[in-house]
Amino acid sequence: QVFFESIEMGKKIWFMCYLDLHMVPRIQNGYNHSGRWGSINFFVGLMGIAKAQCSFNYICTLTQFISQSEYSNVVPMYSVLNEPLVQKIGSNQKRSYYLQVYQMMREIAGFGQGKGPMMVIHDSFNELGAGHTGWGGFLIGADRLGLDTHTYSAFVSYSVMPRTEILLATLATSYSLS
Repeated sequence: QVFFESIEMGKKIWFMCYLDLHMVPRIQNGYNHSGRWGSINFFVGLMGIAKAQCSFNYICTLTQFISQSEYSNVVPMYSVLNEPLVQKIGSNQKRSYYLQVYQMMREIAGFGQGKGPMMVIHDSFNELGAGHTGWGGFLIGADRLGLDTHTYSAFVSYSVMPRTEILLATLATSYSLS
């Protein structure tokens, strides 16, 4: 309900929304994004694989919805799996998952500008970001594929630094990613 109301409000006030799927069945990162802390069961064991397949249904439904002409300008980007912990899930599994999702999204929405959302993948906190460590060459030539790199400064030693130093350190990190 809240999602739909947000999208409708975005239409009315010409505001764009970035859809970032923070939870999938069987939890992808162990964080409390889905109301479950702890064990990561996404792609782990038979049920983990089944639940990963189940997540395609959610992604498919949301892609169909936001690709409709009345919503495509409101939700131009869709991050299909927020912060998956690749150390537990596995790099090959994650790449395979993203490839299948990419193919599904393009089958639904089509190729080219105005044909559904840009698919955004998360870097899994690999060093300074996926573009710098290990994602080079993945889906070369893909149509509208983005990379989400989170550079957190709230949870590291920055918290004891003066605000101006925190800002400078954060900007230096962001600059190194561009």
